[in-house]
Amino acid sequence: MSNRLLHIILLLKIQVERIYDNPKGDRSCRILVDRLWPRGLSKDKVKIDLWEKDIALKQFIKEMVCT
Repeated sequence: MSNRLLHIILLLKIQVERIYDNPKGDRSCRILVDRLWPRGLSKDKVKIDLWEKDIALKQFIKEMVCT
């Protein structure tokens, strides 16, 4: 886990929201935690501060937990 992500987790209240939704306020820090970039969204138009691919759940774990 990167130092920046750890710093954000320790200091801020974490809220889960969809990447397709508009950011809530201008003070929020948005972190995308997924191995693949979401379909239909261009990287230059999405407002994210950090993309953490390495800490995302693997697909088989997602299927076990979400079913």
